[in-house]
Amino acid sequence: MPFLRRQSPMELDLSLPDGAKRVRVLTESGHLVVEIRSEKGEVLERHESHASSGMARWRAVFPVIAFWLALALYLAVRLTALSDFPVYFFSDEAIQTMLAADLLRDGFRGYTGEFLPPYFPNGGQYNLSLSVYLQVIPNLLFPRSVEVTRATSVFMTLIAALSVGLILQKIFASRFPWLSVLVLSLTPAWFLHSRTAFETALATTFFAAFLYFYLLYLSNHPLSLPWAVTFAALTFYSYAPMRLVIATLAVLLVILDWRRHWQNPRITLISTGLGILWLIPFVRFLVLHPAELNQHLTILGSYWVADLSLVEKLRRAGEIYLNLLSPAYWWGEPRFDIIRHVMKGYGHLPRLLAPFTVLGFLWALARMIRGDARARTLFLAWIMGPLGAVLVGEGITRVLCMVIPLTLFTALGLEKTLEVLKREHHWQDLHIPALVKGNGLLVVLYLALAWANVAMLNDALSHAALWTQDYGLNGLQYGGRQVFAEIQNRLKHEPGLKVVLTPTWANGTDVLARFFLPQDPPPVEINSYLAYTETYRPFIPEKTVFVMTAEEYRELPRQYFSEIEIEHELYYPDGSPGFYFVRLRYVPDFEEILAREQAERLKPIEETVEVYGMALTISHTRLDMGELPHIFDRNPSTLIRTAGINPLTLKVVFPVPQVIGQVSLRIGGAPSQVKLSFWQAGENTPHVVEQEIPQDPLPRTVSIPLENPLEVSALQVELWNASDGADGHVHLWELEWSQTP
Repeated sequence: MPFLRRQSPMELDLSLPDGAKRVRVLTESGHLVVEIRSEKGEVLERHESHASSGMARWRAVFPVIAFWLALALYLAVRLTALSDFPVYFFSDEAIQTMLAADLLRDGFRGYTGEFLPPYFPNGGQYNLSLSVYLQVIPNLLFPRSVEVTRATSVFMTLIAALSVGLILQKIFASRFPWLSVLVLSLTPAWFLHSRTAFETALATTFFAAFLYFYLLYLSNHPLSLPWAVTFAALTFYSYAPMRLVIATLAVLLVILDWRRHWQNPRITLISTGLGILWLIPFVRFLVLHPAELNQHLTILGSYWVADLSLVEKLRRAGEIYLNLLSPAYWWGEPRFDIIRHVMKGYGHLPRLLAPFTVLGFLWALARMIRGDARARTLFLAWIMGPLGAVLVGEGITRVLCMVIPLTLFTALGLEKTLEVLKREHHWQDLHIPALVKGNGLLVVLYLALAWANVAMLNDALSHAALWTQDYGLNGLQYGGRQVFAEIQNRLKHEPGLKVVLTPTWANGTDVLARFFLPQDPPPVEINSYLAYTETYRPFIPEKTVFVMTAEEYRELPRQYFSEIEIEHELYYPDGSPGFYFVRLRYVPDFEEILAREQAERLKPIEETVEVYGMALTISHTRLDMGELPHIFDRNPSTLIRTAGINPLTLKVVFPVPQVIGQVSLRIGGAPSQVKLSFWQAGENTPHVVEQEIPQDPLPRTVSIPLENPLEVSALQVELWNASDGADGHVHLWELEWSQTP
């Protein structure tokens, strides 16, 4: 075991570790520095013996104080006004807390009965995991709030800040580990997302810890390998796009560092067994949900499941990969990210520090070329980062892990610059105060980085709400806290009030309602006012308030209502109207008006569509989403939806009789009922097959076989959404028939 004992201020008793080939002794401003290097030039140990002067002691203690102050500043700029920036509170944050609450309620079983499920559903896909378990203890200890949900994530990201600091200090023998902490804190992409509860920040945190422990393992600390495996597994389970990144990186590191693994067979065997144990929950998940991986890509609209040639898919993958490695993506104006994932006026990386990022990158590249395994690992962490986005498309949330190696490149570049500037002969011709020539230069740099952190926080809190005027579904999705605070206030002061809240302004409005309102289920009807114009829904005007966006209020069909009264108005940050609380009253003859319109609306529409090379005549229910060819394109990401009509009816007339032995439909997760009617040539009475389909968390394909194949001239499909009434929307993704099951 290597050690270095200091006998007196300037006396060193040195014992070389195994593998050490060179000892380099330096003198730096009154203190002795000893570097123990391997044959390849890797710094195995670095030790300093300080003179007894006050300045020398200050030089010794400054890095320690600076490091802990940097961590404190990191935490402070994240916890300050945490609910005010980002200005939105997204459903993908709220659902972490609500899934944790449901997990506690159900005895740590998922919605399908699995004990300690590895993944939880969100938006029709199983893409949440550790971030849900992370919110369990806060659920038990604190009332639900934006601050608690986000702060839980913020405190976890402190691991990322600590990891980059320790990598700089312990792996690359830096005397300024606080550099990487302050640079990470100042990185705009990380600054924004580390103040949210998005799972991408958690995955990046575990990725940073994985890098630290693996680099420590490469620095002759074999017991760090099991920790590296553990944090790799935590990264894998934290965020779906990181699965490919960490798995590919792990395989490469197993291959490239095989000699080191072979030198520690016992530790390697233990780590392998640990890795296998960590894989068991994922294997269990695949067994229980075999179609989920493909379903996940389908929901996200991945080009990998689209009807494209392999060459086109590879071309698109290469394009995405190169876009995300491009400096223009990281320092330029964001081209691929929606406004709620960027800081307007900033790049994803600090632009003023770009030269140091490049310098640190070149230094690491040179070290890698000379055979430094640690620099190579850092380089691989950067170059593997875009893989998480290659499956779907560009987006900072999918490549947020890249800020870790890029932060380290920047910090290394800054440190190398400091080393050059602190050499006396570089200062001889410069008129610079003596204090700055010493540790004063570090103080100036430290204060500059700290000031930049505080300035970014101040800018975000002061101006972020005005970075865009798109506050709706495709923009910030602003209004969660504000709308539900007003709803809760009204429910408190007006018992028995019925609130009908529009869902069009945000994803997962029902999740936000559960989060912000203490009652479960929340006493709010999530529905558009249109539902009250498509069917007659009796309500007491004095006891009912409709909450709608300003745009919806402008489009309100006034012919249906005798009274329309704006009772309260919520404004967007730019002062424009955001939401209206409206009282409505039907016109006396509303039911007669609606009956006439409904009769017209229920009339089927007839179209001719080419399917499988045949021109089919199809009469169908009126649609308000999608086009009829969508259900025949074998693309599960396209669909049709009825215009508030339940059931969906499709009658297909074939130009020549077809032999049909099975009909398959891709439908939503709601409980459904299907009725198939087959007309054989020359017969007036159809052959009917009916089937009830239970609820499922995700869309699925249902195949209905016939006892014996039939030669039919027409086929009618009737699909009911069993959980809705006659005015419910019915979705259909695909319709296929075949001769045999």
